[in-house]
Amino acid sequence: MSDQVVNPFDALLVSCGHDPSRVEAAYASHRSARALTQHDLMLSSTFEGLKTDEVLLRKETEDGFQDPRYGISLVGRPKGPAKVLVEWILAELGHLKELEGQWIAPISQVHITLLEVAHSLPSATHEEYLRSPAFTSRISSLCDLEHLPSPSGVPPLLHSPVLNLDPTAISLSFLPRGSAYHQLRQILFSSYGSETSPALKARYIHPSAHLTVVRFLKPIKGEKVRDLVKAVSALNVRLSESALGSTIWNIENKEETRVECTSGQVWYGGGDVIASRS
Repeated sequence: MSDQVVNPFDALLVSCGHDPSRVEAAYASHRSARALTQHDLMLSSTFEGLKTDEVLLRKETEDGFQDPRYGISLVGRPKGPAKVLVEWILAELGHLKELEGQWIAPISQVHITLLEVAHSLPSATHEEYLRSPAFTSRISSLCDLEHLPSPSGVPPLLHSPVLNLDPTAISLSFLPRGSAYHQLRQILFSSYGSETSPALKARYIHPSAHLTVVRFLKPIKGEKVRDLVKAVSALNVRLSESALGSTIWNIENKEETRVECTSGQVWYGGGDVIASRS
């Protein structure tokens, strides 16, 4: 039986006939359909409430607690105009009374996941993998996005930022301009994933480009869920009417994105930086 790794980012490109406009439309359709589904779910009479992140709660409240999930990720942290946008979003969310006592991500931890080399590993397995020649031989090039092949010949641009609320988090999502962003993730997986991690499995394979900005440390139920839905919707209106709503983020440009390879307790944007492109 072959051990060849299937690239999970191939399927969308094939189904869209490698047409950039169809790839972008697939991202837009996924985002709008998911937002509608989550909206209806959260406003239904049977909805039990937003879910507390129990691991994060323990990290925030218990001295010495260690997240048992270890991993290695390639992430992009916003700089320039994208960082200005995210800082505004975080500040506005911090002013919402509906989010009092919840976890709003520090700007230093906000990130977009480009590649998960490994995730949710026990500590010992993670350390073994870090020492493997297959990984150490490639770590220096993990962050060098500008030298990757670009089949479309255009940079991976993200636009149309929107806040999305679901039962576990609030995220800031974007749409890609054409297919370049999805191809970037496909190429990263092919170039690094299949060679450095035979067991690689990406958690984020849906057509989505997002940064998680809020997680819940205490329950939100009943009318308070409706209040939060309304507050996030109102903030989206303000975003769309402001200049920040027109922000375009070039993931490849080092002036707009700090690319880091992080290791260890990487959930919530943490971990140790083991390689980077400033």
